[in-house]
Amino acid sequence: MAVGANVRAEDAQSVLRALIEEGVVDYAAGAISFRQAGVAEHLIAARSLRELRDTGEVRSLERMTSKVAERSPAASAELRSSVEDVVRRQGSKARQLVAKHYRTSPAYVGSRLLTLRYELGAGGRTPKRDLDSIYGSLYALAPEDAWNAFFVVVAAANSQPPERTIEVFAVAWDANPSRTDRWKLLAKLGERKLLYREESIVRVLASDDPRDWETLLSSLAQEADRQRLLTRVIQMADRPLVELIGREPQWRQARGLLTLLFDGRSYVRGEVW
Repeated sequence: MAVGANVRAEDAQSVLRALIEEGVVDYAAGAISFRQAGVAEHLIAARSLRELRDTGEVRSLERMTSKVAERSPAASAELRSSVEDVVRRQGSKARQLVAKHYRTSPAYVGSRLLTLRYELGAGGRTPKRDLDSIYGSLYALAPEDAWNAFFVVVAAANSQPPERTIEVFAVAWDANPSRTDRWKLLAKLGERKLLYREESIVRVLASDDPRDWETLLSSLAQEADRQRLLTRVIQMADRPLVELIGREPQWRQARGLLTLLFDGRSYVRGEVW
């Protein structure tokens, strides 16, 4: 069959059969997939951008981004590359719309986060365009995505500004009120020397989870200027710290740490009260 030849509707099955036989596409369980990576994404990108050009809206691109993201994170990244490759040959308005879409798309960001965390664990860094997408879609992210976004942004390899890290922390914390491991966010802030920012302290003061308090107080107990930092925490509280801490057995460690700080005793790692 000649390349570029028109195909009549009645010949579609023959064409599909030929593509399968020639190894261009696979057909299994009622689904068609291209063997060569990126072909499907390129075709989807071209179609979405035709609609964008005709309507001036990115709804079709958003819809495609969501569908592809459900399929696989790799396909989501491939689609973005294809879209940006195709749009380079189009007008500036199309480029601006595409840039805005990927800068603010929670569907795209959500599909990428686990891959980005894996890449960081393997010693890589997060591309600037993905960091920009995280910041642009931050307040529209699902709770789990906000959680993963924080661990991407806080990673040492990404060297993000403190203000950005704290902003993502606040969103991740507030979006996940029922998680019992929110203390992990605090621990990461501690590693980046950001634990004693107002945004983190006020959230611990409002927490009814003893592990959050333990994380803050144990960190305070190990600081050289812990009395100054403790005074800062006290000043932010609306009542005495001993009244904010529970009296149930699960609060015993937090109460012991607070007593240690008030008494000025030395902290011993692993000490249990």
